[in-house]
Formats: sequence, structure tokens, C-alpha cells
Amino acid sequence: MQKILAATAAMTIAVMLTSCAMPPPASTPAPAPQTPAAPPPATTVIPSPDLDQMDIETATALIKTKLRANSEYLFCDQRGYLDCYRISHAQCLSEVAAVKNSCIDKADIKFPAIQTKPELESYSGDVSACLAIQHALLHRERMQELSSCIKAIKFDPQQRDQSLFK
Repeated sequence: MQKILAATAAMTIAVMLTSCAMPPPASTPAPAPQTPAAPPPATTVIPSPDLDQMDIETATALIKTKLRANSEYLFCDQRGYLDCYRISHAQCLSEVAAVKNSCIDKADIKFPAIQTKPELESYSGDVSACLAIQHALLHRERMQELSSCIKAIKFDPQQRDQSLFK
């Protein structure tokens, strides 16, 4: 399970942002910084299922359902991610939700019939990478800064699991 969920972690974001880093367009003014609001506190700890004990079809169906329902929370519930973007939790959710279906649809086309756990890990990683890149592109003028900041984040795997399995 940790390998599948780890595919959605910070390394993907940092690597992808680093490879996509580009200078901002000359005509784009930088937006005024916002003070990010903290994500809402978790009131209930929801145990994540043990995917290693599931057959691949059940695990795939679960992960796909949860990514479709909750993937924007994977990043937006991480305090460090909000701090890097200098946006509120609500703004983060709105921005990532706007690109979520496109990212999942692309991964579904790339992985039409997942038959192994490594394929499921790759699927999950592709969705996460797409979300990270598409979100960063919305803040293109700060790409270099975001890349450096996100590399330094210590993503909380427990928060990640709770965010996905809401």
C-alpha cells in the first residue's frame, strides 16, 4: 500500500516541477501574495485500507474511485504545499479540482487495463504528476520559486492517506 500511495508524494511534484521550470512570461504581472488559511483540522482518523491484501481489480477500483473523489486534497491538505503557493485551502482545492478530471482521464487512457501493482503505482504517479504540473502551470510566473519550495516540503504520509481515503 505504501508504494502505491507514495507514488502520490512530494518526490513526484519536485521532480516534475524541476523539469518543467521555466522563466515567467514577460507580460504576466505577479499576483499579490495571499495569506494562506490552514486546511480544516481532521476530526476523524480514517484508517486506510491495506491494498497489499486486496486483489488487483479491487485495489484498482478503490484507488481510481478515491482519486476521482479526493485527489485535490492530496496536495491541498498539506500545510507546506499551501505555504509554497501562498494560497488558501479553498483556493488550492478550487484550482486543483479544475484540472483533476483531465489528469485522471489521461491516466485512464494510458493505463486502460491495470493488471499489476506496479501498473497501479504508475497510474497513481501519473495522476499525481499531472495534478502537480497543471497546478504549477496556473502559477507559471512563480515556477522557479515553487520548485525550490516544494522540494523542501516534508509531505506527511498519514495526512496523504487520510486525504485520499476520506
